[in-house]
Amino acid sequence: MDIISETALLLNKDFGQEEETALKLREDLTKNDLKKYLQFAIAWYIETDFHALVNIFYRLDIHEQKFNALMQQCVGDELTSGLADLVLEREMQKAETRLAYRQYLNKTKGEE
Repeated sequence: MDIISETALLLNKDFGQEEETALKLREDLTKNDLKKYLQFAIAWYIETDFHALVNIFYRLDIHEQKFNALMQQCVGDELTSGLADLVLEREMQKAETRLAYRQYLNKTKGEE
């Protein structure tokens, strides 16, 4: 599995609660596709359940000062784009760690 697919799985876990809103996994998925999905999801949460969005950002361990700065300085597409960048950066870090750990486990299993 590559980093984009792993990140998509994490995003579905955190944002795609319903099957119809989940990010569809496919081979040609790009980082830009992930960002567009996030922008849509974040805009939806801002309009319908801001408290839930804040909880998601807390669970994801998004830097609070960066979040607050964006909330104070940006609106509309600029806001959702900036927030999507924060989430994407964090989720890709987690995906890299998971992939590296899996690779480590596979390597150590092969040495036994």
